Amino acid sequence: MAARGQRYTPQPRVASARSEETNPYGLLGPRKAAADGYGIVGEYLYLRSSPPPSGDESRAPAWRRALTGTAKHRVSVRLPDGSRVEYFADGCVARARAEVYGADWDRTEPVVAALSTRVLAAVEKDPDYRAAIRRWSACMAETGHPADDPQASRARLNGRLAKAAADPTSLRALGREEIRTATADARCQARAELAKTIGRVQRSVEKRVLSAAERGVVARHVAAKRDVLKASMTSGASRSGR
Repeated sequence: MAARGQRYTPQPRVASARSEETNPYGLLGPRKAAADGYGIVGEYLYLRSSPPPSGDESRAPAWRRALTGTAKHRVSVRLPDGSRVEYFADGCVARARAEVYGADWDRTEPVVAALSTRVLAAVEKDPDYRAAIRRWSACMAETGHPADDPQASRARLNGRLAKAAADPTSLRALGREEIRTATADARCQARAELAKTIGRVQRSVEKRVLSAAERGVVARHVAAKRDVLKASMTSGASRSGR
């Protein structure tokens, strides 16, 4: 941005790393459940304590063009379902992503997201998956936390957050309930062998609904993201060890 004559102050994270750790199937480990529940109250407290975004940058057209790019460098990406998404390749955002993740990142990310949605939909229709969900649901009912699917408990607690947030006592009570519910959830998932079933079903589904080329795109995308995360963790560990 500076090279383009614009000022940009790095902004704090809008959300914590919880959003990056969220599993699309609602899978939950016992350690995370006991420490943070579903991350609902914890994320609220994180956001409340985070500094507000800086507003010192100009929002003039020249600033926006430098950040996000220009129509002259529009790139259209065809998704597996035939629809298209677009991005501007000359913006600082696109160039930063290319530098961090690789030149093809903005082309492959929306494609991988679409393929992931296809796989997820097929998994959720699979008889073995549905049987595992029924086992999990029966277990949750036995623990006093009835739910039809792993997203239901989260949704119920999240729906009460806005009201509870107005009162510290209510917020703490909701947080304790969240921990109890999530702990029961994690135990029931283990009892129902939900993670094991999903892993097996997903591997089968991927072979059935994705072509070899599509599986290759997903594998390369995941590998690139993993490499960046690994490098980031290594860099962070090096700095903390100084």
